[in-house]
Formats: sequence, C-alpha cells, structure tokens
Amino acid sequence: MHDGVTYLLNVPVTDGVKSQKKDISGGVGFDRLLYKMYENMIDDNEKDWKLLAAKELDKNSPGNKRRMPIANKLKKLLNIDDKDDKKEKLFCVPVEKEATKVKMSQPFDMDQKDIKRRTGFDDVETLMSHLIIICNADIDILTETATYLSWFEEWFLYLEVVWGRTLVRWEDVAKEYGLTNNHERKVFDKKLGCVLKCRESWPTFASHSEDKEMRKNRWNDVVKSERMIFWDTTNIPMTYQPSTALNQRITYNQYYGANVAKGGVFIQPCGWLGSESLWTGAISDTKYHDVNGILSKQNEFAKQDLVDGEILPFTSILDRGYRVNLQAWREGKQVVRQPTFNNKGSFSAYDTLVSAMIASLRSGNERAVHIAKIAGYVKKGLSAKGCPARLDDVWLAWSFQVNFMYAPTM
Repeated sequence: MHDGVTYLLNVPVTDGVKSQKKDISGGVGFDRLLYKMYENMIDDNEKDWKLLAAKELDKNSPGNKRRMPIANKLKKLLNIDDKDDKKEKLFCVPVEKEATKVKMSQPFDMDQKDIKRRTGFDDVETLMSHLIIICNADIDILTETATYLSWFEEWFLYLEVVWGRTLVRWEDVAKEYGLTNNHERKVFDKKLGCVLKCRESWPTFASHSEDKEMRKNRWNDVVKSERMIFWDTTNIPMTYQPSTALNQRITYNQYYGANVAKGGVFIQPCGWLGSESLWTGAISDTKYHDVNGILSKQNEFAKQDLVDGEILPFTSILDRGYRVNLQAWREGKQVVRQPTFNNKGSFSAYDTLVSAMIASLRSGNERAVHIAKIAGYVKKGLSAKGCPARLDDVWLAWSFQVNFMYAPTM
C-alpha cells in the first residue's frame, strides 16, 4: 500500500476461523453481501454471473494463493461447482510467504500473526475488507483522522482495544500510540460511531431468502418453510459493587449471583448474529424482550420481507425463562417454542421429546452467546471508572463485527 493510491475492494472474502470445514463459509456477513450482489445482477439481467465473479475475484490474486471458504449453498445458487472453483482459482487472495514485522504505515506488509494477536482478524485482507464495508466503500470516511496518527493506526487502535488482549487499560493505549489528553478515547469513540452507523444501515435480521439459501442442509428438515430465530440473554459482569442500595438492587441478578448487566443475543439458522442493548441485571427475560420491543421489530421486519406475497411471521426458539407466548401472538401471530416446564415434576413422553429437540436446536445459540462475549472489552465487563454507555455501544458493535470474522456457529 502506498500513499496517494486509491484503495479498491472488489469482493470481500475471509479466512474465517482456522478449523474450517468444507461445508461452511468464512463469515455470513460476506455471504450476505455476495448474495445481495447476485440479486442485483439478476435484476439487471446479468446473464454471465459466473464469468464476472471469476474475473473480479481473481483480478488481484497473482502469485501464491490459498482457497477461501464460501457457503456451498451460495456456490450452488451461483452455479459454481467445486471442480470449476479449483480449476479457475476462484475466491482467492495473495498469501505472503515471508511476512516481516514493519510499521503500520505499511499495513499489507504487517506480520499476519501480529494482526491476529492484536485484533482477532486472521489477516490484513480480512481486516481491510471489514473496514471498507464499515465505511460503505467511502475512501473519505475510511481515511478521516482525528489525531496525528495515520488513518490505519486509528482504526487499528479501535480494533485492538475492542479485542482487548494486548491493551486493556486506557493509559496503556495512550502510551502505545503516543497520545495524550484522552485523545485515545476520542479516536475510539469516533471509530465506534462509524461501526454503529453501519450497523444501523444493515437490516437487523437476514431475509427469508437469505436464510434459506445460506443455511446448512441439515436445517432444511427442521426449519422447512418457517422463519426461525433463536434468542437468549446473557450477563456482562461488573467488576465492582455499586455504592448505593438502589443500584445494587437493580443490577443484582439472582441467577448469576452477582451485580451484572444483561444483554440479548439472537442468531438465525444461516448464522447471522445480532444483539440488543444492555439493561440492568435485575430485569427478567420476559421484561427484557418487552422493553426492547423485540417482537414488534420482528413483526415489522416480516411485513417488509414478504414470502410469495404473504407475511411469514417469526418462530422464536426460547428457553424456559420467557413468558411471551400471548404477546408474540398479538404481534403478528408469531410462534414461540420452548422446552416444556411442569410444576408437578412429571413429563409425558411427548414433552420429553419436545424439550430434547429444542435443547438440541439451541446448542448453536449457546455458541453464538460465547462469540458475542469473546471480545476482551466486553468480557472484562464494567469497572467502577468505566462508561456504561460506551460498553453498551461496544456490545452492539462487536456482535455486528463477528459476522465478518467467524464462520457461522449454527
């Protein structure tokens, strides 16, 4: 990368996690982007999609290459088989054989292991692809700076603080990047605002057609024609005990046995993951669903995303802590499926089978909750000097970012 050169992203691709399977993609966010491109080309009567994809994806891949994963469902939709994929070397990016550690003024020459250690991204290509998506391919937004640091250094600062493995305290960030007077926080908040703005521009949920085309084949017999979504709530720890009795009472959660914040996480069968805002720990799962207007948002989305000209309501898979069946039915006749709960302590054979089936389906949701909390900034929770609003913003931004970092967990 040299100064004065315009940066152009042809088609974003990703490595995903190291233990890739052959039947999964490197990130459902990139798959959704490719799917939207495909839909637009169909609308424009583009006949030779495969040739165009090969040309664009292979344009800047000279020398050594490695294969990049893409959902098999998407390959089938684009009429690309594995033999052609290998022969034409589609979905490839250049691989540096001997990467050396250099300054951030030359990001594409940085050590890949150093990038992974400090930001969580597998390589600089994946990182840059995510940044360009965040900025909506606007080079002015991408290169805008608030300090004497370069535009890449400011973005790297943001990603490193969110990942939270190498820089944990703000004073460490200031010393590492040579900033004073809380400028490191100003840089962080500015980049965080860009991510949240991009998050708001994307649809909250994956459309029914996206979910159908990008989910794994094993889900077809389970989901069939339903619009299925999995919800769960989780705790974000507080590293201190609030000083007032009121704050202690509204943040204490009996289930976790501590003062915590509470956030909701959803995932769809295609792997698209998201979250809702954090609330004080004393709130129940039912109340959390209500105050965030989750069922109302799902109803409005279903009205916009018609299936064969008709509204297809959501089917929510929840645990036993939710009491939202009546509310869900009033919000567009949505369906709720939960494990059977019986105060008498006895279960019929049918109840046992239903509970076991739902528990099996929700296993992917538990992995989604784990990924939503894997960022160091989120995992360490709220300290006595921490900013609750900033933590909430990072919580929302990170759950959006993981769609471009990890393969689907479902």
